[in-house]
Amino acid sequence: MDNVTVTAARNYDHYRIGVVSVYGDDWYFCLTEDRRLLLSKTEAGEYGNAESMGLSADVEAGIYDAIKMDMAEEDYLNPRSRY
Repeated sequence: MDNVTVTAARNYDHYRIGVVSVYGDDWYFCLTEDRRLLLSKTEAGEYGNAESMGLSADVEAGIYDAIKMDMAEEDYLNPRSRY
């Protein structure tokens, strides 16, 4: 999805957290260890799934794809030591 971009992301414990831009609107995200995607309009706000936040399944899939691409790029640019 062309209108979904990860603008900031990092690993925190077993989570991936950050900000994703969806059609120009910023959403805070948390991808949990069990791969649940939680979203909020504010960093300290209540997080919920995409449906509860009024986002379509297509947008949710686009967010997942953007996060996966961002994680793959980060691993490529900064490979983790395996030793």
